[in-house]
Amino acid sequence: MSMIPYQKHRGFTLIEVLVAALVLGIGVLGLATTMLLGLKSNQSAYFRSQASAAAYDMADRIRLNRAAALTGSYDDIDIDNESNVADALTCNANATGCTAAQQAAEDIRQWSTYFVGSDDAAARLPDGRGTVSRDASERFVITVTWSGVGFDEDNPSQRANTTESLTVTFSL
Repeated sequence: MSMIPYQKHRGFTLIEVLVAALVLGIGVLGLATTMLLGLKSNQSAYFRSQASAAAYDMADRIRLNRAAALTGSYDDIDIDNESNVADALTCNANATGCTAAQQAAEDIRQWSTYFVGSDDAAARLPDGRGTVSRDASERFVITVTWSGVGFDEDNPSQRANTTESLTVTFSL
C-alpha cells in the first residue's frame, strides 16, 4: 500500500475570516454614516427652499397690493407656530371683491400656513417664524426663521439644534 505524501492544506483560517468580516463591517458603517449625512443635508435643503418660497411669496403679495403696503397694512407682521390665524375672508366670494386692506389680511392669513399647522396640514417649517417690517429706508424686510439640526462645533460627533434664518429685503 502506498502512502499519499502529506500536503499542506490551503484555505482560509478563522482569523482571516474574522479580519475580513471586521473590514466589511467598518465599510458598511461608513456607508450608513454617509447616507445619514446625505439625508440630513437633503432635509436642510428642503427647509431652506420652503423658507425661500415663504419669503418670496410674501414679497410678491406685498408688491401686488401696493396700495395696502404703502398704508402700512404689511408692517410689523410676526407669525410663529403658536399664532392665532384668522378665518378666511368672505370678500373673495363677493362680486365687488376685497378692499386693499382686506386683501392684505387675507395675504397674511394665507402666508401663515408656512408657520402654523392646521387640522389637515402640518406647518411647512419646524418651529417656523415669519416677520415682515419696514426699515428706515422704507424697504420691506422679510425674515423667515426655523429650527434645524447641525453639529456641535466643540464635539462634531454630537448633533446640536440650530436656528436657521433667511432674510429678503426689497423696495416697492
